[in-house]
Amino acid sequence: MVKQWNLVHSRCRLPWIALIATILFFIKFFKSNGATIGEIKEFETRYKANEEKSFISQRNQSELSKNGDSNITPHFSTHKKISSCRSLPDIAYIKTHKTDSSTLRIILASLARKRSLPVATSGIPTYFGGYPGHMNEEFFFKRSGEDLVPVTPRDHFVIVDHCRLNATLLRELMNKNTVLISILRQPWYQFQSSFYYYYTSFRSRRPNMKISCFPYPYIEIAKGKDYSLLEYLNLASENLNDSIPWFFRSKNYQAFDLGLDPMLDDDGEIKIQVQRLSSQIDFMMIMEYREESLILLKELLCMDWSDLLKFGPGHTSYTSIDVEAYPQMLKKFKKMYKLDIALYEHFNATFWRRVEQYGRGRMYDDVITLRNKRDEKRAENDARKLPEISPVTLGRRRRSIDIHQEIYASVPKTLSKEYKLSVLWSKIERNSRGLTNRQISRLANYMTDNHGWCPL
Repeated sequence: MVKQWNLVHSRCRLPWIALIATILFFIKFFKSNGATIGEIKEFETRYKANEEKSFISQRNQSELSKNGDSNITPHFSTHKKISSCRSLPDIAYIKTHKTDSSTLRIILASLARKRSLPVATSGIPTYFGGYPGHMNEEFFFKRSGEDLVPVTPRDHFVIVDHCRLNATLLRELMNKNTVLISILRQPWYQFQSSFYYYYTSFRSRRPNMKISCFPYPYIEIAKGKDYSLLEYLNLASENLNDSIPWFFRSKNYQAFDLGLDPMLDDDGEIKIQVQRLSSQIDFMMIMEYREESLILLKELLCMDWSDLLKFGPGHTSYTSIDVEAYPQMLKKFKKMYKLDIALYEHFNATFWRRVEQYGRGRMYDDVITLRNKRDEKRAENDARKLPEISPVTLGRRRRSIDIHQEIYASVPKTLSKEYKLSVLWSKIERNSRGLTNRQISRLANYMTDNHGWCPL
């Protein structure tokens, strides 16, 4: 009887012992990695509510999995970690706009130098391959000493600049082990960032404008007047069209960079194009989850922790607007950015499936490690008194209406292709590095034919 009681008593204690042991383990785990209670709660929030962002429609994970790309075979490398780091991959990075992509460019360009891989160029700062036209083989170069030489099929090289994806061309030119990656941002925040960067800050940037053609299409939509973000959204929803230079900056900008037609509106075709793009991209990072994205990238490309300790330029600072507080504006935005929203929803789901495969506990650990290492690097930089890049602080309506009207009035209302080419030629020539006159002419024509001419 006593033995039976002791057996029952010991069985009752087992669950409590297991629970206490589990609690002690996690306390030790998080203490060893420097995690605070606040960080633990933050991780729980991030991983349980990774789709709460603004206006993005709520769909449960099972539905997203059905519509995901789990059964699609990628054209380039694999969606899993490279099986061996003995044969390191080439990298094609599709640098989208206003997605914190410059920080990633710095990381990947540094990695290319470390691995002695040449960085492909078109001879123009920032843009590659004939942007904003689709990538064109004619504008693929790499440096050989001081000279630019054409890229030949199966050359080893890395792409890190702004370009418009042409996956078919990349498959023909790059090695089979090439990893194709890009980054997306929640569309409303990307739209805001583009507005404040190109439109609000163009006055201070105008003397140093390169090939970006600030501040189009915004100044054309605004007709030289000064508008707030929501006022501009209302105007663009009614007046934006693909005849305006750089129109795509205000309509599905991320989809445009990824090679899709930003004017696409049919739901069925959007689904087809999103699935096709998903089959071409090896890894799509999400800006809202930079740390998790970098850790998954480290795994994919066989990188060291030190490779991630690079800091990008300062960011444009502005007061973000919650578009959900303006139902009519939200409706207009969702219609204008239908394609970008579909892309973000799809790749956000595939991103979190990657996190699940990586392991949430392992991700907790590595995010804390990355934060600690970045803090140590910042402290080291401060100790060496390295200058920091301060963000540009912008207020709403800090620009002069006169400067808008003056610039808008200076643009001829009827523009010949010869005029467009002459303006663009001067900009390319001023910023090119080693291009011949013939190459400049070909590039100017290609950009002009693809909405990339500069009216100012």
